[in-house]
Amino acid sequence: MNKAVKKYLHRLAFAVFIFLFFHVTSMEHWEDIITWETRHTAHLIFVVSMVMLVWGLVAGVSSRFEQRHGPKIATRLRLIQLFIVSSIITLPVILLASYLVIFVIDPWFEGPVCAEPITKFWQMSLKAEVFLWLVVGFEMLKVYYKHNQQVEHERALMQKELLLSQFQSLKIQVNPHFLFNSFSVLSSLIDDDPKKASQFLSKLSKMYRYILENREANLVTLEEELVFLEDYLYLLETRHEDSIKVDLNLGNDTKDYLLPTLSLQMLIENAVKHNKFSNHDPLLVEVYREGASYLVVQNRLNQKLPVIDSTKIGLDNVRKRFNIQFGKKVIVDHNDAYFTVKLPLLSAVSV
Repeated sequence: MNKAVKKYLHRLAFAVFIFLFFHVTSMEHWEDIITWETRHTAHLIFVVSMVMLVWGLVAGVSSRFEQRHGPKIATRLRLIQLFIVSSIITLPVILLASYLVIFVIDPWFEGPVCAEPITKFWQMSLKAEVFLWLVVGFEMLKVYYKHNQQVEHERALMQKELLLSQFQSLKIQVNPHFLFNSFSVLSSLIDDDPKKASQFLSKLSKMYRYILENREANLVTLEEELVFLEDYLYLLETRHEDSIKVDLNLGNDTKDYLLPTLSLQMLIENAVKHNKFSNHDPLLVEVYREGASYLVVQNRLNQKLPVIDSTKIGLDNVRKRFNIQFGKKVIVDHNDAYFTVKLPLLSAVSV
């Protein structure tokens, strides 16, 4: 069922409710409620027609306000203005409808005008105005909700664009210090061990080729990310020798899972950046699966002193990418012994 049909069915249901309310409240005896006469059919047709007309007017005023004021219509002042204007425009229709019922339709079926017609006229007009306020209130809520949703959607798009822009910057840099240090290591290896220098350069070029090839991709398979990570770890271990140990325990079905590009590398880079380590006291990083739900990156905590001020761009970027793009929450936990990050595993089938 399309929206237009549903909209008019809702209005029709509300119109029937109003008719039943007037029908019940106008009866002097309860037994009269179940008595149906020809004038009741006329009342029903008339009430439905008036409700559709009034609601159409209110919706038209609301639409004009939206076109004129745009997102500002959701402010308190504009909503109050919408309420007042809608009430003023539809008031003549309410008064005319009450007049027609009391002075035209009822006499047509029942004979002379009832006693105290003016009092009955104002009572009926007041009841109708109350129901009109319900209609106007509904349209105001609809406008408020619609524009709030639009604002939230635009804010989310802006945040996503900012996040992706930030990620592109991260992919281009990876880490300027890492690149500088890699060239320093390469320079020393050229003289000391040319064969190892060639292998080091090959790994470095493969890393940056991966970054360039995936510059437009937000997701890669866990298998692809691990191939990249092995090259990255080779460079780290060459530079730091036995002072960094990374244990990968991820099983064989790595093609079945996806994760945001460079997320693993960023987490290991954070561990290297914020912890002190040496050959005698190495940095231990474990990367393993927690069932089919999470990929866990955990490192033994041995923070550098004084604690390095961090922008936290890498970790925050990973968290926001999971949250905004996939509605998943990254779990970060740390105590005196370990710093642990759990990345939600995304199934390649479902995505």
